[in-house]
Amino acid sequence: MRKYLLIFIQIVFLIICVILERTFFSSLPGWWHFLNISLLALVYITVFFGLRRVIYSSLLVGFIMEFFSFFPFGWQILSLVIVGFLLYQLFTNYFTDFCLYSFVALSLFAVLTRRIIFSLISAGHDQDWLIFTSKTFWLNCGLELIVNMMAATLFFYVISLFGKRLQPVFLSK
Repeated sequence: MRKYLLIFIQIVFLIICVILERTFFSSLPGWWHFLNISLLALVYITVFFGLRRVIYSSLLVGFIMEFFSFFPFGWQILSLVIVGFLLYQLFTNYFTDFCLYSFVALSLFAVLTRRIIFSLISAGHDQDWLIFTSKTFWLNCGLELIVNMMAATLFFYVISLFGKRLQPVFLSK
């Protein structure tokens, strides 16, 4: 029963994250609209719950994002499932502990990978490959990385207050 309750709480949490991201954060002025809390939630799900849960969560988040998207159906789902799988592979093969640097690196990887995958899919559909030579594309990508890095750090410290599993240092003895 506890397992199903945790899954239900996770589903509600993901739905709230996507709705907040697409309706509230995207309309904020300045650099706040670069905040991508659904990807940050997928990073934490990857670390704490594993591949199966992150794939299901990616499908759910992508499906909900499709309602707010003007792109053809499936682009959000495809990009998020690929990012979720790559996140899991990166975490299990290269990161060994639950430190701040691991979470920040995974968050940066997730944001950059999703942005590039989604741009590749979009550019392939529109035959507009010049988007990767645009200065504004890379400037916005850099701003998104900085904002999400700060948010990942903040979320890490908030979550580490509630448990002893997370460590703010790198490979401490």
